[in-house]
Amino acid sequence: MAETVEIRGNGDNRVGSVKFNESPQHLHAERTADGFRLQLPITITFKRVPKGEPIPLLGNFRGIIYTVEDPLQVGEMRMDEWHKGAFYTRPEHSGEYEIQNYMVWSGSLAQLAVHEKIRDGRQPKFDIRFTGELCFLLPDIHHGHMVRSEPDQFFHRHGNLRVSYPKEVWVEMLRGLGVAENVLVEIPLPGHVSSDWDEVLRSLAEARKHFEQGGTTGWSSCILAVRQALEKWRDIEGVQTGPADHIKRTKRERLNNLRQALHQCTHVWVHKNDEASRDDAILMLSTLSALLAERKP
Repeated sequence: MAETVEIRGNGDNRVGSVKFNESPQHLHAERTADGFRLQLPITITFKRVPKGEPIPLLGNFRGIIYTVEDPLQVGEMRMDEWHKGAFYTRPEHSGEYEIQNYMVWSGSLAQLAVHEKIRDGRQPKFDIRFTGELCFLLPDIHHGHMVRSEPDQFFHRHGNLRVSYPKEVWVEMLRGLGVAENVLVEIPLPGHVSSDWDEVLRSLAEARKHFEQGGTTGWSSCILAVRQALEKWRDIEGVQTGPADHIKRTKRERLNNLRQALHQCTHVWVHKNDEASRDDAILMLSTLSALLAERKP
């Protein structure tokens, strides 16, 4: 069941609440130049007030989004609109009413890749550090106008807000976003490794830097750095490819065959037999990154 952010005003009187809709039929998302924007539906509930009393006004919703396991920030969300409550004139019209809206999660594809790696095929869950602002609308001397009181910040009183969504809806959103078919590979640059691996990781970092530089020179230099990383890796532990019968090879030996094939593949561009492209550099860099992520130096 979705957690509720209770909103209270003066004297700890209940004003309303905010709750994320965890059972949407679909989630709307769109690509941006460097990431994505995802609409997360929310329900704002107001408690009606007697006519003549200050009317609550809610807005400026903000949220910092964290992964649940090994908490990492993977984005921020916001809602800039303001919504006001309502009054009643007859007791039978008192009670609460709801407004449907959404907060927008703005993030990068790299942040989404981190979340998907941690999710590992399970139901998506997030922890959200949620805040909002509560004001009251007060009668003004000008007929038909009201003034706003100084805002007070509110938040979830029990720490971060836990939100989850159906896995099927989440996967459908990823497909619509156009990233479900992409494999985003993390570049493994650990902070503490054996000094024997320093040169391998330094070459990997160089490959990434050249790839970011781009252009024919950058992509060729990226592949050269990948080759150098593979050669330094070979100096550390060799390339034991196992028996000729591939059925009898261990997992480690199969990966070593892939590592050796990757080294041989770089020959085409290192010796200028062909002009390197961005796709070539992606293939070389992502394969090396995946192999090192598997090896965990």
